[in-house]
Amino acid sequence: MPSAHRLPCGYNMHDFIFQFLRGNPSLRAQLEREVKVVHYAVQKPWLVKTTLSGGSEVWWDMYYGAHPEDSSSWKRRLHSTEDWSFDKLVATLCE
Repeated sequence: MPSAHRLPCGYNMHDFIFQFLRGNPSLRAQLEREVKVVHYAVQKPWLVKTTLSGGSEVWWDMYYGAHPEDSSSWKRRLHSTEDWSFDKLVATLCE
């Protein structure tokens, strides 16, 4: 079919790209409006407690929203720190 019939990229955004764009303050608002589905292609946050590819905080926030009984402040800090360290790594590589 012609490209006009394809879904926008926000319906299947790779988690690495999502995390990279999310780390850019000028793109963050637009990203949050347009992204509907984040595709965790390599590392699945629900299969491992820590990830190396970033983007886990978003997934875990959604999970804890649906399952608040599993949430704790130290778990949320862990996922936030993972994404922070990933953002710092990407920033260093892009310099």
